[in-house]
Amino acid sequence: MAEGSPGTLVAERFRLVEMLGRGGFGTVWRAFDEKLRADVALKGIRRRADLSEAERDEIEIRLERECQISAALRNCPHVVTTLDVVRDGDDDPWIVMDYYPSRSLRAVLDREGRLALTETAAIGTCVLEALQAAHAAGVVHRDVTPANILLGTDGSARLTDFGAALRTTDQRVTIGVLGVPGFVAPEVLTGRAPQPGADVFALGVTLFTAAEGRPPFDSATWAETAAEHPGRAATTTLSGPLGPLFDRMLAPDPAARPTTDQALAAIWEFLDGAADPDATGDQYAPGTHDATEDLDATAGLDATAGLDATGAPDGAAEQGLGEPLPPDEGAAVFSERRIPRAVLLAAGAVLLFASGIVPAGLGGDFNLWDPWHLLSVALPVIAAFALFWRAAQPTGHLAIDAERISMERGWYHFTVHWSRIDAARVASGKLAVTLMEGDIPLQTSQYERIWPLPRYNARTGVLTVCRLSRFRDASPAAVSAALDATAWPHV
Repeated sequence: MAEGSPGTLVAERFRLVEMLGRGGFGTVWRAFDEKLRADVALKGIRRRADLSEAERDEIEIRLERECQISAALRNCPHVVTTLDVVRDGDDDPWIVMDYYPSRSLRAVLDREGRLALTETAAIGTCVLEALQAAHAAGVVHRDVTPANILLGTDGSARLTDFGAALRTTDQRVTIGVLGVPGFVAPEVLTGRAPQPGADVFALGVTLFTAAEGRPPFDSATWAETAAEHPGRAATTTLSGPLGPLFDRMLAPDPAARPTTDQALAAIWEFLDGAADPDATGDQYAPGTHDATEDLDATAGLDATAGLDATGAPDGAAEQGLGEPLPPDEGAAVFSERRIPRAVLLAAGAVLLFASGIVPAGLGGDFNLWDPWHLLSVALPVIAAFALFWRAAQPTGHLAIDAERISMERGWYHFTVHWSRIDAARVASGKLAVTLMEGDIPLQTSQYERIWPLPRYNARTGVLTVCRLSRFRDASPAAVSAALDATAWPHV
């Protein structure tokens, strides 16, 4: 059997390090390739001793097909690539794959219950791009489920496990119903050969489950699945603008479902609207790098994770990022929108006055040890001091000059020097910069939540600085003009 323990050497090359998962198929390990000196993932295939020769041959065919399909998709960044199949002394196969630090969407949903719509949409874009590549190569995945979608610590998502996949032109494969009940398209249940629309249906079930916190169908067995699908529309309550897209993806008729291109366009439209529905998009890109990639729609990375006590990222001095310097003379400076200090101070004074109303009204009956009496005093006092604290904070700004782009707002303080910027862009009401290749200014978070700006996307190299709506007079046209006037040329 393809089993092992930490330290076991597989195929005289791969040293097992830690188990990543276990299932009916076998185990997945992080391993060290002692020849290439790099981490890989090894999936050990457990084959039962009672399998017939024909069943063993079928497993061999599926393994060969999985490797060939994965190799054909190796240029897609959203697919976990299979590198090879090796055998140990017991002749059980091990699949060698890229090591991708991640957790499955299934594990995240088990812990979180549901995801925010922007997170769900971001994951959808990655998986749709993976399916685009697969369908363009004539491949149907056949097993798109939360368990087979991995969320990486770098903010990306990848589709894995092409063990059930087939080429639509492959005549050697016996077509049957494979997959997880509730995720299999209705036409497949009736015996039709899987087509790309079946993957769209399965992804629709997956995204619905992520957004709603429950599956659209309650099927637990194949019989329940067959009885539940026909003509049944799933009811969305938490999916908001994504609800109509999910309805189309879950249509019983495959011809009524969107293609991967159409679904991707719909999700991007939602993400653009979610970012800032009233903003217009203007772009400035001084270099040849394509700065029109997504700014922050992929699963979020916490840009505050690598900040020190001043708000500057670790190692900022060496990388051209750090605490903002005073803007140069002639810089375009946009002041932070905020409630006037006088209003904050006045509101705080009113709250302090209110904190004495209950004690005064109760007179001798006021008891500081009574929880309700204590709250009646403590809450206004706490709120008042919070307003005083906010009033004491300096007014932030966004400044763009010939040397740097700096932003100061609340806890966020940093500077990006033009020498580190490959392109700058204003789109969807946000300012973002694409950093020079190799510059990674911020430590990324291993948590998948979408956090407040600024935020760095390790996959695209884009640092989303701020929403322009947070600053006075920072219209897309005004900020784009400032970028045009001050950006360093890159050749």
